[in-house]
Amino acid sequence: MQRLGTTIRFTPQQTPSRRYATIGFVGLLHIAVIYVLANGLAPTIVRAVRHDISARIIPTQVEKPREAVKPVQPTLVKPTPDTAPEPKIQINTPSQSPISVAPAQSAPSNAQASAIGDTHSKPPYPLTARRLGQEGRVVLKLTISTDGRVVNADIVKSSGYPELDQTAQSWVVVHWRYRPAMQGGVAVMSTTTAAVTFDLNSAG
Repeated sequence: MQRLGTTIRFTPQQTPSRRYATIGFVGLLHIAVIYVLANGLAPTIVRAVRHDISARIIPTQVEKPREAVKPVQPTLVKPTPDTAPEPKIQINTPSQSPISVAPAQSAPSNAQASAIGDTHSKPPYPLTARRLGQEGRVVLKLTISTDGRVVNADIVKSSGYPELDQTAQSWVVVHWRYRPAMQGGVAVMSTTTAAVTFDLNSAG
C-alpha cells in the first residue's frame, strides 16, 4: 500500500539540520492526515449512514365505525273532514181516518170439508202388529187447509197400540185429500174427524 506523502530524495548537498527539518515536516504531515481520517471523516460517514437508515413509526388512526343514521319518518297529519250538520227531514202527511180491519171470520159450524173418496185408502198393516195380533180403531181430528190437504192429525181416541196410532196419523196426512169448506164462495180452513180401523180379518 502506497502511503500518502512526499518522496524526498537526499542529495549529498543537503546539510544535517535541513534534513532533520524535512523529516519532521513529513512526520507532522502524516500525523495531520491520520487525525483528519480518524476524527473528521469517520463520524461524518457514520452520521450520514445512520441518518439514511433511520426509521420512524407513524401511528395509524383507526376510523370509528359510523353510526347508521335512522331515517326520520314524516309525521302524517290526518285531514279533518268537514262535517256538515245532518239535515232535518220532516214529512207532513195528510191526516187519515183510521182504517178498521174486520177480524177473520171462522168457518161456521155447518161448513164442512167433503172427503175425496178415492184418496181415503187404508194404511198397510204393520208387520209387527200383525204378528203380535194387535187390532184397534184410531179416531183422529183432522185440520183441512184451503186447498184440501190434511195439515194436522190429532189422536182423539187411541187404538191402544202406539204403532197402530202412528201408522194411521202419518198415512192420513200424506194420502188423504178433501174438498175444502166454503164460506161466501171462498175456501176456508176447517176441521173434521175420521177413524182408521185395523182388523186382522179384513187385512189383505
